[in-house]
Parts: sequence; structure tokens; C-alpha cells
Amino acid sequence: MLDRKYNKFKEYFREKGYYIFSNIVKKTNKIILISDDSFQMPKKSKAKDLYVGKIFRYRLKFALSLNPDKIFILSAKYGFINLHEEIEPYDMVLSNLSSVEIKQWLKRFLKKIKEETHIYYDEYTFLTGINNFDQMRAFFRSIQIPTDNMFNIPELSKKHVIPLDLM
Repeated sequence: MLDRKYNKFKEYFREKGYYIFSNIVKKTNKIILISDDSFQMPKKSKAKDLYVGKIFRYRLKFALSLNPDKIFILSAKYGFINLHEEIEPYDMVLSNLSSVEIKQWLKRFLKKIKEETHIYYDEYTFLTGINNFDQMRAFFRSIQIPTDNMFNIPELSKKHVIPLDLM
């Protein structure tokens, strides 16, 4: 009888967007993570403005349409950064990192994401287009990795840049 009531209690809170972990009720946050882009402004800017490539802009626009609680950028150089963090341009992209560099990057990423979010409670959506993150699934309770096919983006060249006033 008591187990049935507890299960109804858990089900009720999960429907309301909360997660129960060891008898603690915690609000589930919706977190979106977007990978960086090689097309960047030539000067120090907020992270959301630094990346000007079409794919990044589509991903950011899509992320904003999901009304998440938080959006972060996965940066090859800076790791895990807030959209409003001021950063310098750089010449690195996550998709070009070697497997050894990815493992080192993942260690830094996991350390920082644990400081900024609750990996056991929150729901994560990775808008990365990178296949190397399959090994991350074990660290998160809820994770989604949609593909770039959903954006219907044609092959891009440096000519294809979305203006900053789109946002």
C-alpha cells in the first residue's frame, strides 16, 4: 500500500517536471548544449555573437525555440561556456579534435558541467552534430542527441553566414 502511494507521488512530480532522487524532490531543468563553429567574428565578443556560421545560427535559433532553462556552448578551446560569456576568437573546432584531445576535453567538460548543472536531475539536448559524444551518455540521466538532418542545411561554405541581427 505504501509503495503504491509513493509511486503515485513520484509519478505526479515527474509529470510536473520534477525528478525524485533519494526522496529529494528536485525541479528538472531543460539544458541545451550547442557545439562551437569555425566561422567567428574577428574580435572579442559574447559567445552567442562570436560564432556567425549558418549551422551554429540554426542550432541556436532551434535551441531558443525549445524554451530551455539554460543554453551553453561546447567550445573546443574554452570548454563549456555561457552564451553571454565574453571570449576571444580562436582557431579550433570540436569536430577536428583527435580522440586523445576529445578525452581530455571531456574530463574538463564533465568537471565544469557538474559545477553549473545537476547531471542527475536535468534533461540535456546536445545540438552538436558530433558523433564522438556517445561515451557521454553514461554520465547523464536524460540526454538527447538529434542530428543536423532535422535542420535541412545544405553543404555550406564560408560565404553562407547568417547576419547577427537575426537574433
